[in-house]
Amino acid sequence: MRGKTSRQRRRKQVLIKLFGLIACVFLVVVLLVGWLVNRMISESFLESQIESSLTCKASIGKLELSLLRSPARITLHDLALSGLPDDRKAKDARVEVDQVDLDVSLWSLMRKHVDISRMTVRGANVVGTVYEEGGASLEALFESPDKEERPGTSGKARRRKEDSPEKSGGFNVFDHDDFVASLGGFFMHDCRFDLTLEQSGLRVRGSSLNVSLGRLTIDPKRLQDTDTAELEMSVNVRLDSVKGWHYGNLDISGKAKARLFNPQSGDLEPDVLGHFDLADSSWLNTRIPVISEAWEEMNRLKKIGIEIDPLPEKAVFGRSEAVAAHYHRGKITVLQDLSLWVSDWEVAMIDGSWVHTETNQHVIEAELLASKPASAKLYGLIASGLDYLPEDIRAMVGKDMKKQLFRGDRFLVRVKSKETLSDPKIRLVDGIPDFAKSAEEAGKKLIKEKAGGLLKGLLGD
Repeated sequence: MRGKTSRQRRRKQVLIKLFGLIACVFLVVVLLVGWLVNRMISESFLESQIESSLTCKASIGKLELSLLRSPARITLHDLALSGLPDDRKAKDARVEVDQVDLDVSLWSLMRKHVDISRMTVRGANVVGTVYEEGGASLEALFESPDKEERPGTSGKARRRKEDSPEKSGGFNVFDHDDFVASLGGFFMHDCRFDLTLEQSGLRVRGSSLNVSLGRLTIDPKRLQDTDTAELEMSVNVRLDSVKGWHYGNLDISGKAKARLFNPQSGDLEPDVLGHFDLADSSWLNTRIPVISEAWEEMNRLKKIGIEIDPLPEKAVFGRSEAVAAHYHRGKITVLQDLSLWVSDWEVAMIDGSWVHTETNQHVIEAELLASKPASAKLYGLIASGLDYLPEDIRAMVGKDMKKQLFRGDRFLVRVKSKETLSDPKIRLVDGIPDFAKSAEEAGKKLIKEKAGGLLKGLLGD
């Protein structure tokens, strides 16, 4: 009995030693791999990799690599990208990030498959300018350096360069058709941006930017079927004129669907379709040219007895309280009527209106609903004018006028604005209704009705 117990103890001791030896070997392997990876991946190595792939100056304050977790994590502290000293296009462009966490599969990385299960960006600050002649300073940071075509360049990429040589310096996913990227989740916390639009003289600053992006896979060989993701976003936006006017605040939150690359050309070409709610604190300054010019156009209504009150300072968002829009190649198209209240007047940007962020061009169709006091005054003027018409056509003209000029109990005017946002050309879509013409048409209609009735009476039923 004692011998059996002794043998069991020896077996346990052997198993314990075996497991201990395996654990030690595993620890040594992990430490060895960690040492090798740390020798291979350093701040200077990553900086050189970034600078060889993009036309920018890169710096990394500190790099941390955690292999004793699954998945492994790479953490970059104080990452900064800026323009090259002799690159005039880059101008003031810069990207500064407090911290980037990358959860990655090292085995997939060795197979040229960047499998990032999670990427988190904290405290990013992005600064750039959209130029009056087109293009943006930030684009200069993310272009591919001019160099000879690599032997492995794909046929699609080669044809693209031959067809569009002016774009050959930009990033194109078909140049890397052997490189598949998978992103399990992308998150941004407490980030900021500062963009200046030269053409319109507008400065757009965002703070408290938080983004959550779902799983994204980019496979150049199946680009049409991949490269789509859903995201949630919230941000506080401040709009200012470069001359100092505060144009308003937008507190935005909502969801969107996004595609990063053009599936035909492979060019980096974000395509975003989103629906974003506007908080009650959101507002716009009525000094924005497209609002002030539209209000000035309303003064033409003095011809029919409507006095327009002076513009108030602020316009708040009306019945929509949301923005549904599509962004592609710098063009933002409104997909749902966007309503603003200017005092007791409502201005609604109609579905299909668009603004181009790079060229400052726009086409906006809008409806203006007058205040109830102004609408009541106009209705009274119409009613008093009808008294001068023959009684037989009075009701017909009144009905026609109300149909043309009113929505419910509010006076309705349709306007169209186009060309540049800084100097918009605005006109009334329907013009000012012609009372005399309406009376003439009503008279003709009445004569036809009476003639028809007389003919019917003469001929019998």
